[in-house]
Amino acid sequence: NSVACGVLVKAGTRDERWPEEAGLAHALEHMIFQGTRDFPDSKASAACIEDIGGTLDAATAGEGTLFYNQVPSSEIERAVYTLSQLLLYPTFNEDRIRLEMQNVIIQEIRMTRDDAQDHLLEWAKSLTYGNHPLGRTTLGTEKAVAGFERRHFQSFYSHYYNRNNFDFIVVGRIDSV
Repeated sequence: NSVACGVLVKAGTRDERWPEEAGLAHALEHMIFQGTRDFPDSKASAACIEDIGGTLDAATAGEGTLFYNQVPSSEIERAVYTLSQLLLYPTFNEDRIRLEMQNVIIQEIRMTRDDAQDHLLEWAKSLTYGNHPLGRTTLGTEKAVAGFERRHFQSFYSHYYNRNNFDFIVVGRIDSV
């Protein structure tokens, strides 16, 4: 009785210019949740889905970034609306960029280094792919992440976040649509 909707954006770690954009695809994923035309902050976008018992999330990898939600099947329009707001109308609020980079993403980088299993997986990826862009860490480097500004997000977004680079996926009970 539920529907999962997702938008795969064909842009990930491999599309970053290293080292200056190390972690930009992942950081952009975070910033998209920090405000849109209709959702002033991450709490508003989450509430739109969570208030009906749904979930909202995203994940970035080497090849792409997936934004997704799961809602009761009767709420598929809300699911599509929320994803469209996130992907088509992000604001990249300058005040939130520094906070998100320092308080969330740099902490994620440090936690990965402190977690033996995460560190092992990063090393295995590096050994498997070597100098290929897929061998890079998705989280990026502290130095690059600390320097991200609105212009970095706008540039990456305008280059990769467009209908030719989106795959829309819907699974579950869709017979009521």
